[in-house]
Amino acid sequence: MANQEWEKAREACKSLLEARNNSGYGPNGIARGCELEGNTAEARTADENFLEAWASADKDRPRVQHAQDLLAANGR
Repeated sequence: MANQEWEKAREACKSLLEARNNSGYGPNGIARGCELEGNTAEARTADENFLEAWASADKDRPRVQHAQDLLAANGR
């Protein structure tokens, strides 16, 4: 993501999902990459998946707050 190579970043996060399918890190990485790329529809879907995977996480965690804020701003 740091190099703005969005497709490579998404593929890396998707690989993480395959290796650890219950982890929130993959969907969170996909969401952040899509957000930075400007793909808000895919970012929303990935944020929803992330929050589902991290449903028991503390609500004040920065990643959780960020996802919740973006979904709220986009009517979710």
